[in-house]
Amino acid sequence: MTASVGAHGRSLFSAQEVRMEAEMIYEWRHRRRMRQDDLARLLGVSQRTVSKWERGDAPIPAGRMPQIVAALIGGAPEPRARRRRQKLAA
Repeated sequence: MTASVGAHGRSLFSAQEVRMEAEMIYEWRHRRRMRQDDLARLLGVSQRTVSKWERGDAPIPAGRMPQIVAALIGGAPEPRARRRRQKLAA
């Protein structure tokens, strides 16, 4: 999927493409058992921004997608819930 970039660095995706991106981010984040604030911290944005992206309420800047994909597919810290369980088991 190729997108044009507007004057402010925003992607010019259609509404359907924005929803597809939003669903992809939500699904991959849940597969990684990652919270919105975990992803936000990795990307240097607020949890509110991640929430808006996932709901499709705000477009994802075109330059952000590679960072989002990298954070969701690899290099992300272990989710908090798993770390807590390991501490309790120790």
